Amino acid sequence: GLRAVRLALSQPDVFLTQLRAMVRASAHGDVRIMIPMVAGIHELRECRKLLTRAIREIDERGLAHAEKIPLGAMIEVPSAAIMADVFAREAEFFSLGTNDLVQYALAIDRTSRSLAALASPFDPSIVRLIDVVVRAAKAASIPVSICGAMASDPLAAMLLLGLGLRELSMEAAAIPEIKEALRRVSVAECEAAAVAALACDSAEQVEGLVARAFAPRLYDLL
Repeated sequence: GLRAVRLALSQPDVFLTQLRAMVRASAHGDVRIMIPMVAGIHELRECRKLLTRAIREIDERGLAHAEKIPLGAMIEVPSAAIMADVFAREAEFFSLGTNDLVQYALAIDRTSRSLAALASPFDPSIVRLIDVVVRAAKAASIPVSICGAMASDPLAAMLLLGLGLRELSMEAAAIPEIKEALRRVSVAECEAAAVAALACDSAEQVEGLVARAFAPRLYDLL
């Protein structure tokens, strides 16, 4: 629909007001701007142009701002994940939005109760898309984090660690549980599980593989 970056670019005057506010805020702390729902590189480029304009306008007013304001992309649309190597040349960081990535990659409305069971982050297509994005970010030497319910699942967190993610975003209540889960495993174990998961052909197979590898040590957390 007409939301996120599409809405921003359809109303550039409103978006410029927001960007100028972010630029001014950067004088008082660490500010990074992340563009949501990007589907094509042209959207990120248009946002870059508008950010450059906002910085110029703040300069013309003689107002302070940070010398560098990183511009990143939320990778949550399959087209962006597939083209992650292209985005990595121009974005300064990635955040993987797994909730929408699952919804759009599997064509499942995540608000549908009748289809909820099918919207699995363990689906091989999701695992492979995450792997593509992480590899692209690593090749371009840009940071990549993950945001979504997947990071709050102890077994899924093991898989994410194995795929190369080192920054997980989740609701505050899940942090102690995930930290404890991560203390009980090694990176090498998670990487081995991720390699095996990339060869699986069903969500049940991926989840079963990860459960066999880690569930016995996480039984009190699951």
